[in-house]
Amino acid sequence: MDYLALEPEDREPEPESESELSGPDLLSLLPIELCYEILSYLDKDERKEFSRCSKWSYYASFRVRFNGVRLSKYQDKIGIQEFGTGGWLEPVKDSIRYLTVDLWRNELHRSLEALGTFPNVVDLKILSTIEKGFERNLCVAVISSLSKLPFYDNLRQITFDWKNLPLPGGITHRRIDLDSDSEEEELRVTYRRGPKEIEMHKTYRHILSRLSPEEKKFLGPFLEASEYSKAARELKFPRDLTKLNFYIESDDASYALPLFDGCNNDKVRFGIFVKGDNLPLLHPNTPENGPAVVPRIKDLRLRVPSRHSPLKLKHIGYQFPDLETLTLPGYASYDPGELWENLPDLPNLQKVEYAWPRKPGQYRVRPSSSPVQDIEEEIEKILKKGLFMALQWVKIREVWMKEEGVVKECVIWREEGDDGEVVRKYGWSTFLESALETADGCCL
Repeated sequence: MDYLALEPEDREPEPESESELSGPDLLSLLPIELCYEILSYLDKDERKEFSRCSKWSYYASFRVRFNGVRLSKYQDKIGIQEFGTGGWLEPVKDSIRYLTVDLWRNELHRSLEALGTFPNVVDLKILSTIEKGFERNLCVAVISSLSKLPFYDNLRQITFDWKNLPLPGGITHRRIDLDSDSEEEELRVTYRRGPKEIEMHKTYRHILSRLSPEEKKFLGPFLEASEYSKAARELKFPRDLTKLNFYIESDDASYALPLFDGCNNDKVRFGIFVKGDNLPLLHPNTPENGPAVVPRIKDLRLRVPSRHSPLKLKHIGYQFPDLETLTLPGYASYDPGELWENLPDLPNLQKVEYAWPRKPGQYRVRPSSSPVQDIEEEIEKILKKGLFMALQWVKIREVWMKEEGVVKECVIWREEGDDGEVVRKYGWSTFLESALETADGCCL
């Protein structure tokens, strides 16, 4: 199923004619749960055709056609008002389980308050593009505001997908030095103090002054690093929460760390998506102490800059020692064994996803990809050394714009032979995935 996007066929259905209303409608006489069961046997196109028959058929098929909705203020997109009292989507608001929301800077508070329209949401994704320096206050304000909504404790997954508007400066600047004096290349990261906190504070106050009194109150005064960590510890997280994810496409991803620290529920799984240039992550309180060790992060999605790929990978093990899932979109090596040679041993790593190894000189044309046998041999070499002992699933993909991409999945299982020796077996499956479907990769 898909997220609801307002397409021509998904606009408000026309009212039924008198003849339609007076005719027997057998489906409408059935219990709605039975209607859902019947509609589940239709394919995607058939459900769409059925939804055009009448208002009743549109509402009845909504639940089996869409698993969620994305709210936006853009023209011709679905907005919160469509689900409010008297809105044409009001009858289906209780069916919404998955919700994606675009936050607008000048309507932050009202945007979040309005989410109470949906009483049964269990998966919430919040999108925003914000100025650098607003991350701390926005994190605290958003979670505090959400905690007042009736569905908050029912949330099982929360994802923050935030991008920065470009502003110079920050708490720290990183300078990457490639040191090859020793036999093994190492990545050294030196830390220089960027603009002082007072400059961050000044920028924050300047932008805040242009917002409405309501938004000023919502965001509050600028939170310094120590104040932010304290506020994060005092936040109330949902009772049923099982996943907390951050997709961070900004210069500094460290503001997520105090939230991971503040959520002290052991059943919550933490995931983070960062650009490789953001590694290593520094704790906002003590950036000068070097990389923070974050054992609570189980899922990492890392977009590695090609020029530093091997060096960046070697430092994942220190920062994320308990990692279980690793996704590397765009990591395309020229050797089927390169990834496994550069990746540090992660004893809890179960799943890996990366791009298909390609041969040199074949970057912009469909490559003669490495056979799965070569990849399997490289994985087996590593496993025979006693590394990656928890590994059980590998996914490699090759996606080309405007074409279908071949995706291969490998499940690794272990059997104990008569002599007590463990024998590994590899089961490969192949399927096609369109470039559009894989543009965002897999969710954390």
